[in-house]
Amino acid sequence: MKDLVDGSLIVLQQRIACVIDLLDRAQANPRIRQKCQSVRDVLDDSARDAEQARGLLAASPSLIADIVRQYNAIAQQVYLVEQLVVGPLSRFAEDDEKLSRLCERVCNELGIIDVPIVVAAASQYFSALPPYGLIVTPPTESRLLLNLPDLYHELAHHLDGRGEPLVGSRFEPALNAYVAHTEDEITRLSRPVDVQQFRELIGNWFDWSLEVAADAFATLLVGPAYAWSNFHLMLRVPSIFAYSDTHPADAARMDFILRLLASDGRFRSDNEALAARWKAYREFPHPNASGSQYGQSSTCVG
Repeated sequence: MKDLVDGSLIVLQQRIACVIDLLDRAQANPRIRQKCQSVRDVLDDSARDAEQARGLLAASPSLIADIVRQYNAIAQQVYLVEQLVVGPLSRFAEDDEKLSRLCERVCNELGIIDVPIVVAAASQYFSALPPYGLIVTPPTESRLLLNLPDLYHELAHHLDGRGEPLVGSRFEPALNAYVAHTEDEITRLSRPVDVQQFRELIGNWFDWSLEVAADAFATLLVGPAYAWSNFHLMLRVPSIFAYSDTHPADAARMDFILRLLASDGRFRSDNEALAARWKAYREFPHPNASGSQYGQSSTCVG
């Protein structure tokens, strides 16, 4: 077993060397050179950790179980960096350059100094990788404009993940006030609601707050264009009432975006058109999610 673990660590070291070589080649592009340094630091740390694990295995074979766990952690980190970061950067091409220039222009207009690199390498949809200063998009986004407003949403995640928090000190008191008001309403109006279930579900808003804040960031900057883009995206999801540990229901997000637009008189006609179509779409049959009425509560954004 010791030989197997040592051999696996050697192969991992070789893999790290190959990934570093790919990264070094990518650094020839001046646009992404700076972003490569933080990735190189992670890979260098992983290489040192693997070498130390080999040394510990040689000196203390009885610790093999701990060393296997250490190998697993190092390998997971390396494979993620290879797949999500180094792979896309090593294939940085014309479409990526176009998206990155566009993102740079947006950041310049907003006064954002820490400009992310954008790569058209996502397997699903837009996402941000703040530790590495990357935003990834589907491969065809550089040739389309409809989803461009979603770049602003990912910029919000980029800023939050790099030391500019989006959710301020007002959020928790606002959430607590909302919970107290709703529980009081449940009691006074004798609503058929399980209060304990309500409390458990509403607790998700602490995890959902960043997504809603990113929606607010994009809506305030792009206006109705972000709402239309979000609406278009919802046409692709199985249920607008489904939610996850990280994302509230799409119905809740759209309701919130429309309320935010309604607060600005400049967008009245756009908001009315959106609201009418949204109302019609909500009346379509949609698969429900257990407890989804709570997942839709989006009135408490601080």
